[in-house]
Amino acid sequence: MAAAAALSANKGPYEALRLLELGRGLISGFVMDIRTDTSELNLEYPGLAKEFDRVRDEMGQLQSGIDVSTKEDNLATWQRKQERFRKADEEFDVLLQEVRGKFWFETFLLPPTEAELMIAATPDPIIVVNVAFYRCDAFIIEGTGITTIELPDLSQRRLRAWASFPSARSELASRLEWLWDALGHPCLNALSLTSPVLDNKWPHIWWIPTDALSCIPIHAAGRYDQGSTETVLDRAMSSYALTIKSLFHGRKRELVSAREPERKSALLVPMRNTPGSGKLPYAEDEVNIVKQMCPKLDVKPGTPRPLKEGVLASLEACNVFHFAGHGRLNAAEPSKSCLCLEDWETNPLTVQDIRGKNLESTQPFLAYLSACRTGTNMESRLSDEGIHLVGAFHLTGFRHVIGTLWKVSDKHCVDVAEAFYETLRDEGMTDLSVCKGLHRALRKLRDKGRAKSKYIRDITAVGEEEDQPDLGNTNWMPYVHFGC
Repeated sequence: MAAAAALSANKGPYEALRLLELGRGLISGFVMDIRTDTSELNLEYPGLAKEFDRVRDEMGQLQSGIDVSTKEDNLATWQRKQERFRKADEEFDVLLQEVRGKFWFETFLLPPTEAELMIAATPDPIIVVNVAFYRCDAFIIEGTGITTIELPDLSQRRLRAWASFPSARSELASRLEWLWDALGHPCLNALSLTSPVLDNKWPHIWWIPTDALSCIPIHAAGRYDQGSTETVLDRAMSSYALTIKSLFHGRKRELVSAREPERKSALLVPMRNTPGSGKLPYAEDEVNIVKQMCPKLDVKPGTPRPLKEGVLASLEACNVFHFAGHGRLNAAEPSKSCLCLEDWETNPLTVQDIRGKNLESTQPFLAYLSACRTGTNMESRLSDEGIHLVGAFHLTGFRHVIGTLWKVSDKHCVDVAEAFYETLRDEGMTDLSVCKGLHRALRKLRDKGRAKSKYIRDITAVGEEEDQPDLGNTNWMPYVHFGC
């Protein structure tokens, strides 16, 4: 609302964007702040850096111990932790102001300046889409400046209705056409991307959606009549970020350490059989394809027993994590959404568990979450917080994460993974090859036009019948790349 009001009051694109960013991603932003690198501060002011590290480490420990769903019998303990956290937060703010009073550190942990945003959008533009009740706008950040375009046909009400049942086949075609007319076409036109790419020189767009748009595949917007090229997929490669801050935080990791990881390993977890859910006969095929490519990717594959504690521990030593199995979305408490391992019923690997890890020092390259609905949550009040599995893996330190917005076909998961890793094999494990690999995989699957698979990577009780929508030629649509 603040950003929309600022635009209505002619405050200017940067000021409106600054207000929008301040009101989003508060939880993840806090985690990024307490995990920020202080090596430069330590070089200039070692005493201040040591004190800053002490307070932020205390805040991190306290934050990880505060469970928002604490039962009443633990209320007193929870309140004590909250009070300790409040005091640590006050001390943190005092130290932060002291750091900003030092030469060269005046902007420490402040939002990026307008000039820094333009540098970040060179050569790939960033589009932040603000969805509000009374107006919707796109902030288009390029190396030459920041502009806005009003999107009068984009509707928060329609987006929220769509987000409630995102993959409903009966309305999908008309919704994607509407999204093209209301958002995709105006944004691409503003970037002069008015025709399909024919020379394989793909422009790359970073999308930062807000509100219910976070649950919807912008990259799939378009008209899908026979022969139509009025689609986002035919005109640009798409990547996503939770917030501008998360994009900058990830890119700073590259500047801090451009070294090759000392331990090059791939943690591969296939879940053909999952307790309390249907079989996924293609999960092992998918992982075997990835395993066969590992030598060309210069990583050593490992497939530990799929139990929560073992997988969590193995994340600390891997450069690539690939999971093929069921994902479970917890609509009421998104932090409890999980990847379903052998022990998921008693000891699930949740969003909260993953966010609690800090892999900043090892800087793993890729997490590929080949399961249903790993990149979304259904709690509308938390749609701007990125509380989902993809967000958790990115926040914990993975540079790139591949995930999904809704249900995916078990069989077609193999097709997407194979085409994706072929690009990494042929072009190397680079930032560009990740986005390019997914883009190629989705175009390849779209053009094949296969029918839906019998198997869906969603959680379904054994013996339970579920009326699965006929995904038809839309199996490619849910896949998304989050990165930096």
